[in-house]
Amino acid sequence: MSGTHARPGLSARWSSRARAVDTRAATGTHATVGRIDVSLVSHLEAIEGGVAPPQGVRVVIVTAPSGATGQRLRTRIGVFRSCYQRQLRSDPTATGRVTLTLSTDSTSGLPTVKGASSSGHGMTQVEQCVQQLVSQLRLPTDAGTFAVSIDFSPN
Repeated sequence: MSGTHARPGLSARWSSRARAVDTRAATGTHATVGRIDVSLVSHLEAIEGGVAPPQGVRVVIVTAPSGATGQRLRTRIGVFRSCYQRQLRSDPTATGRVTLTLSTDSTSGLPTVKGASSSGHGMTQVEQCVQQLVSQLRLPTDAGTFAVSIDFSPN
């Protein structure tokens, strides 16, 4: 199944196809099982009074703990990318690295930012955004204190 949905200034193309992804919803004594994969690609055609976002960006976690903690951080790379893309709308030349030192609570798994820094150009807002997002993650309770560094650059 595929189609197109358009709204003034936006165009979105979507498609779906069967895949090996189970989604299960149980209601009462009945269960519904379905397999679906949906991909949504949006294209911004016009931004009134603003700068068009870049077509591609590179976001790489260059320093992170190994194991489950590092994997959990890597699964959130998309939200870190959104921090950078937001900054690029106001400063298309922004590029650099954000480094955080985190300490994870041994009961809740919630990290506390113990130190934060950014290097490069225009990265202060990205640093603040990443700090906010990381502080909401649930990490393995045995993660302890560690550093994570993330590089951001235009593609």
